[in-house]
Amino acid sequence: MVELWVVPHYRYALPDRRYAMWLADRVNKLNPDIVHIQFDWGFWNPYDPSVFLDFLRLLKGRKVITLHATGFPVDKAVSDLVDAVIVHNRYMFNVFQGNKDKCFIIPHGCKAIDIPKDKARRRLGVLPNTYLIGVFGFIDWRKGHDIALEAYSRLKDVEMVFVGGWHSDSGNPYMSDIIAKARRLGVRVTGYVSDKEFELWLSAVDVVLQPSRAASESGVISYALGSGKAIVASDHPAFTDKPIIRFRSVDELVGIIEWLRDHKARGELEAKAKEYGKAFSWEKVAQLHHHLYRYLTGDMTREALIQLIEESNHARHRAHILLKPLTSGEQIGEG
Repeated sequence: MVELWVVPHYRYALPDRRYAMWLADRVNKLNPDIVHIQFDWGFWNPYDPSVFLDFLRLLKGRKVITLHATGFPVDKAVSDLVDAVIVHNRYMFNVFQGNKDKCFIIPHGCKAIDIPKDKARRRLGVLPNTYLIGVFGFIDWRKGHDIALEAYSRLKDVEMVFVGGWHSDSGNPYMSDIIAKARRLGVRVTGYVSDKEFELWLSAVDVVLQPSRAASESGVISYALGSGKAIVASDHPAFTDKPIIRFRSVDELVGIIEWLRDHKARGELEAKAKEYGKAFSWEKVAQLHHHLYRYLTGDMTREALIQLIEESNHARHRAHILLKPLTSGEQIGEG
């Protein structure tokens, strides 16, 4: 029998040493065989990693950490204090600066959202024949909302919605500029939405746009794949193993959005997304985690674990779509 306990870390709690000691004590009182930490520097202090490292030292039992961002010098100190590190893709593995013998690639899970588009649009007040582009996630320079607005300004007979608000500061110049420009152009900005409303908007759009400048992995893209959506994203190495179309310039982005008006073209991409979403459902990703736990407790060899993970990752490479640069009059297709 397996028991699972979840101990929350409070996002806006001050991550001082007393807090680290209190949180570690809560975990240790459970006497766990394995402690699995879901980690993002945004939840701690990226400028002073010593507090989080103290937290890892205080934890008892075998330790697994899922890193949602890699490429920092502190990666090594983190990997020295745990038994296994999980990253979500080859890019994250390549830039990881810790002990790579402890590092395993387990993809981000995909949640299937089965809300009919017409039903979602009725709930949200979106007209049935609208060609709707959705940009999801917190408004941030790294997310590239300004790139989306530049493309939108060159398009006709299309609508765009920004679904999401901001982390904690709604008054910084970038956010203020994006919101003002979106209003001028007629782009809807929802602000923060609940999980249910997020899923409604995801079901309502025709295309999900992710114009990120910086990324390690994208939960939004994983959600959209699970929902069988056509996805367009920036040409970032974190996105190279997914069935999406990538753009390298605003001109290319505009051309892609125009091309995806075609129901057949969009349908082909949606079919690939659904296939990927089924291959990496949360149930199947959870099974990979279970294999890792078995390895750490001595019930599976390292060789057997690596074979199972590699078989999973091969499925991602088969799904890869790369868009080649466009020339005048050239149609968009697979690269």
